[in-house]
Amino acid sequence: MKNEGTPGLVGLKYRSRGDRTDARSDWVALGEFTANLNKDKYMKNMMRTVLIAAAMLAGVSAARAEVVEVVTFNLKPGVTEKEFAPLDKAVGKDHVSRQPGFISRESASGQNGSWLVVVHWKSVSDANASMNSFTSAPAAQPFMDKLQADTMKMVRYDKQ
Repeated sequence: MKNEGTPGLVGLKYRSRGDRTDARSDWVALGEFTANLNKDKYMKNMMRTVLIAAAMLAGVSAARAEVVEVVTFNLKPGVTEKEFAPLDKAVGKDHVSRQPGFISRESASGQNGSWLVVVHWKSVSDANASMNSFTSAPAAQPFMDKLQADTMKMVRYDKQ
């Protein structure tokens, strides 16, 4: 049967009930149902696409999130800032800065032998790999010998 002017229903067939008005109403009802069904499917597909994209971006973001590593510790009694500063520079230059994912490193001395080191990494895995290799690094031993290991604290932050 031919669709006579009902928008969006070209080529659909319907059962005639003998009354043209009823048949036209069936066409309109079917058209509205189909349009709503298609709109619902469209919206569901759109939401699914948005959620998948958001999850993928979150995954990429998490994988690429820059990490700020903050380490604090105290020097052993009798070790001066003047004595420790060259060891700190050496460990930064000879080991830390050569690690994959390294971005930057800075350090500062505080009062009473306290020390702060801030390192920026491209990812947590880069920071972990550096930490795992640190104990075997030649520059690390003289550095570690001058500080009180039991005062060392490390906290990592995800840079926003």
